[in-house]
Amino acid sequence: MLVHSLGAITALRVLAALPEPCQLGGLVLVAGFVEPLDALPQLDRYLSAGVDVERLAGNIRKRTAFRSGNGPVCAANSVG
Repeated sequence: MLVHSLGAITALRVLAALPEPCQLGGLVLVAGFVEPLDALPQLDRYLSAGVDVERLAGNIRKRTAFRSGNGPVCAANSVG
């Protein structure tokens, strides 16, 4: 599965809602984030529900994240 930006937390929530045991062969996150961003406060309500990334990691065989440490909106420490 390949997701970008706000699609990251959306895809993670969908995966979290699937019945166990659920295994995904691979997930690629491009500029994804799972925490509120100072530059986009209008997303705070959507992002505040969060997702248990640690639990999901065990259900995803291969995980890759592409991020930018100097992006204008999303700081590197907010990327999932």
